[in-house]
Amino acid sequence: MKRARKFRYTELGAALALAGRCGEVLQGQGPEMQGAALADLVSVWISGHHPDLRDEVFEGWLVLVRKLNVVNAVPREYFIRQ
Repeated sequence: MKRARKFRYTELGAALALAGRCGEVLQGQGPEMQGAALADLVSVWISGHHPDLRDEVFEGWLVLVRKLNVVNAVPREYFIRQ
């Protein structure tokens, strides 16, 4: 699989801001509703790629999600200075 390019700092900030806005919309919904909404969004995103690339894009996305799980599993309090 071809390695994806790294985000520039400004792109990362924009992506995190967008994720924050999505999180606000999903907040308070049950896990099943959140999962269904996210699955639909990811499906639309993947289907926008050429059919020959969809499996590769999906696998690359799963790698990223697994890496982010490690980061997001750390309690938020760990990052707040006392």
